[in-house]
Amino acid sequence: MSALSKYQPNTARRIPRRNRWGGFAMSPDTAGAWASRLLGEELHPIHDLHTICKVVLNVVRPYRVNFKIIGEVWPAEGQYMLITQSAKFDGYKGMDPSSIPEFEEGELETTARRLLEEQGTSDVMRHFQLGF
Repeated sequence: MSALSKYQPNTARRIPRRNRWGGFAMSPDTAGAWASRLLGEELHPIHDLHTICKVVLNVVRPYRVNFKIIGEVWPAEGQYMLITQSAKFDGYKGMDPSSIPEFEEGELETTARRLLEEQGTSDVMRHFQLGF
């Protein structure tokens, strides 16, 4: 065993994910355009990610939804998500998606769709995500 082998990742190791989120995912470009319209100034979809989250969160919070950055690798695989539901979960990174229970759509999804439509943000998809 080499001295470095103990620092190499163990591919069999399960990296835990303790939460699952449901809602509507959107690309950084879509989220950036939405926040830019709300703020009245151009925001960069990646460089201004904290401002984008803050601006959008201020709009969606009264509707009892959340807004977060999601994804394992940012910005390559990163997205933003309008979160309508969340729950504790005992899962792990890379698990079979068919073994992750999906949320039933409810009132918050209807509200979120209406909000997104009113805001001119239609390039979104219903999505679930495992969180840390």
